[in-house]
Amino acid sequence: MKFRTTVETEMKGLHIHPGDGLTLLGSCFADHIGRRMVQSGLDAHANPFGVLYNPLSIAAWCRAMATVEPLPEDIFFESGGLWHSWLNDSSFSAENREECRARLENVRREEAARFRSLKVLFLTLGTNRYYRLNDNGRLSLIHISEPTRRTPISY
Repeated sequence: MKFRTTVETEMKGLHIHPGDGLTLLGSCFADHIGRRMVQSGLDAHANPFGVLYNPLSIAAWCRAMATVEPLPEDIFFESGGLWHSWLNDSSFSAENREECRARLENVRREEAARFRSLKVLFLTLGTNRYYRLNDNGRLSLIHISEPTRRTPISY
């Protein structure tokens, strides 16, 4: 009985050294592996934008790191007395929109500078399901709150 899928790649002999810049984006697996890399002395950042489960969410933040445009206003919403971003988990939630935006912009600025000189970018995917907001079609990472405002989609 076979309990895994073996994938052959042409990339042979990837060598990672303590000074190499590494960023991990994606599922909670990226968090766990990233912590292990940091404990091993590697210069690793794990999920600086929080856990991102699907390829569209990961791509959205890669694009955001490549631009100097401010984050759009319509990614922020208030729920339960806190401000959140449709594109992030609750680790960026704040008591007001400005603080939520500032947290995201600060991380984006830091990670954008790092992104340009990365040696390795690890991507881990957790699902093929994503959500779109019903009122404007914007991608939404949030899947547990505001259920009437978004539509689940699989690809």
